[in-house]
Amino acid sequence: MEEARVSVVIPVGPGHERHAATARASVAWQTVAAVPILSFDQEGRGAGWARNQGIAQAQTELILFLDADDYLLPSAVASLLAAHDATGRYTYGDWYEYDGSDYTQRYSHPYLQSGWFNGPALHPITVCCPARWLSAVGGFDEQMPGWEMWDLWCKLAINGCCGERINEPTFVYRVREGGRRQRAEQHGEQLRALLRERYSDYTSGAKAMACCGGNSQGGASFMAQRIDIRQGEPTVGDDGLVEMTFIGDEPGSLYFKNPISGRQYRGSAGLVRDGIRTGGHRSARVHPDDVAFLLDTGKWRANAAVKVVAPQPPPLVPDASVLELVKAAQANPHVYVPNTSARRRYEALEKQDAPPGDPNHVDIQAHLPLLYAVVPAGGVVLELGTRTGFSTTAFLTAVEEREGHVYSVDIKERWGKAFDGHPQWTFIYGDSTDQPAIDAGGLNGQQVDVLLVDSDHSYEHVTREISTWAHRVKLGGVMLFHDTDQEGVRRAVDELVGFTHWPVEEHEGSHGMAVVRVDSAPFVVMDESEPTEEPAEAAAPRRRGRSVRGRG
Repeated sequence: MEEARVSVVIPVGPGHERHAATARASVAWQTVAAVPILSFDQEGRGAGWARNQGIAQAQTELILFLDADDYLLPSAVASLLAAHDATGRYTYGDWYEYDGSDYTQRYSHPYLQSGWFNGPALHPITVCCPARWLSAVGGFDEQMPGWEMWDLWCKLAINGCCGERINEPTFVYRVREGGRRQRAEQHGEQLRALLRERYSDYTSGAKAMACCGGNSQGGASFMAQRIDIRQGEPTVGDDGLVEMTFIGDEPGSLYFKNPISGRQYRGSAGLVRDGIRTGGHRSARVHPDDVAFLLDTGKWRANAAVKVVAPQPPPLVPDASVLELVKAAQANPHVYVPNTSARRRYEALEKQDAPPGDPNHVDIQAHLPLLYAVVPAGGVVLELGTRTGFSTTAFLTAVEEREGHVYSVDIKERWGKAFDGHPQWTFIYGDSTDQPAIDAGGLNGQQVDVLLVDSDHSYEHVTREISTWAHRVKLGGVMLFHDTDQEGVRRAVDELVGFTHWPVEEHEGSHGMAVVRVDSAPFVVMDESEPTEEPAEAAAPRRRGRSVRGRG
């Protein structure tokens, strides 16, 4: 078996553990050997930290970075490795962007050493780089709130560790809105200012960057061998012409004349002064018959996004699969906190101060610490009504720390996406009083430690929920009723406590919460119209509506 020269470092960030299995499998389906390294983010320290851990673990000559929610195409490692061997540089390619329905081909820019001082967009994070280069420049800056990869590319550039683009897609990028990406965008100006200050000596000319290493002749030869790889059929505009961009590095004007049509096009990359590129002639409106001619030069690309059919994600491989790693990590909370963790969201909800009527208002906020506190070790929670998942967040935070499971029931299926994939959460779509369906959906006849009633607030529905589920609450367990400021909820709780004499605590704020503790034998709830075998003198006093009596 061939010895692997490339390690693929996959940082498993928040919410991405479900995709990590696909990323891991895409390493296994490569046409040459590669070593997958999954680096789990233990305490939310960020992708930079996780990638640095992967760099430290790697034992191979080269390292390829791959985000956990992306996956490599089968020839990616072989193509990037061949380009590195030919040029002596780190290598990168193009990619397919997947938005959940369509694949769109996207293109990286040709490498320009000084171009990194202008912004982080020359190429994506998925590059194949010598491990010793990464170690020499100190890896990723773990203190940056975003764009730590931009900082890394700048450090490599000033040290003469340059890149080379190959003209083919190497991976599939799943469009997402990660929290770290959002923070980077929020701090965009601050990060730009920080990096420009950090590298101002180089942009001003006070210090000179090291010359790019590698074999430039080999690079030219390598690219010449690859110009037959097309970028897909371009989209023709309403005027019949195709918008194309010159991607060469040449500062002077180059003229490209199609010997068949006789049409000529000009391209120029402009001049670089003080580290900033200016001028140039990049765009051209191209006749469709000339598109293939310009693509074949390797100096032009079509601007219009091209929809393509990308390979489907690779099948999961059984050997040392990521699923086994996840299970092992979850067994030791000091090693791994599940990336679907509710803890961060719980802490954010506690601090939320949006007023009523605001879309961000948390209508159960005052009671979140209570919901978190009442869940015992190994507890089973049944939540009737989950909606946007505020109460679910508190319950899940508790069971993540103390073991246990949360079952959430709601008549709106879309609320089942709140913590989709969480190993300690089961969402059951259906009516909160349909006990057989809920048992079949996962509860499976279990007794529960905590029952939250927070769905339809009408008196009739709350009493049906009590009738359906109260006998399934363990002795010593609690029944929580939210929105006791609603007449129907208030009446149902008062009747329950009046007939069972169970202790109740009333909590103010956020529409009120009643906590009823089950401190005696289970009970049944009966309609007043039902016959009773109890003698009249033993029967509990009755109120209008539904009544509750002890059993046993």
